[in-house]
Amino acid sequence: MSAAGLAEVKKVGKAREGDKRMVDALAPAVEALKKAAENGLAGPAALREAAVAAESGRDATVGMEARVGRARCQASKGRGHVDAGAASVCLVLQTLAEAAKEQDRAGNR
Repeated sequence: MSAAGLAEVKKVGKAREGDKRMVDALAPAVEALKKAAENGLAGPAALREAAVAAESGRDATVGMEARVGRARCQASKGRGHVDAGAASVCLVLQTLAEAAKEQDRAGNR
């Protein structure tokens, strides 16, 4: 499901990794979810792995120049700043991971 979502985001946004877009955080998160499933992780642990991977992807956007979207008009002015879409993806995944952890603690799976 996450891989299909990533594919659709890439298609609709006409973006790929390295374009300084939300895909830069989403793609590593999807890969982390895949690896977590392969290693038998699920729920909070898998979501935490995805959030950590998204953080790395988000942080990588600092050194990038936008190649598509509205930010491309600013070209090098965006270098040195985190992409807002990547930051948003990261925040959503961090929140999901924390909520899943809290639900797990409460025994409400």
